[in-house]
Amino acid sequence: MSGLKLSPRLSQRREAVLAHYIEDMRQAVAEAARVLKPGGRAIYVVGENTVRGTFIPNAKIVSAVAERAGLKNETRRVRLLPANRRYLPPPSAGSGQEPLDGRMRREVILSFSKPG
Repeated sequence: MSGLKLSPRLSQRREAVLAHYIEDMRQAVAEAARVLKPGGRAIYVVGENTVRGTFIPNAKIVSAVAERAGLKNETRRVRLLPANRRYLPPPSAGSGQEPLDGRMRREVILSFSKPG
């Protein structure tokens, strides 16, 4: 987690949530790598987001776990999300969450292949 160099740092609770996400992605990508035939491709659409002012590099996380699982990064494409097309519901009044515009502005399409 320290390799992500998050600034400002997340609270201990949010850091634990991020660690759980990283482990979930590690397991999911490892399973995809296991079942792909050589030359097979896996494509991930990953939302880049900000939590309480801290940018979370989700695409970097997914790329790192894919590389560790033996997949080769083929392409990386960024797509901006227009405000009227974002996937997350807006935060409810008084929830303490950031407005949606501050949380998710783009997604990254990552394509990986299994060498062989």
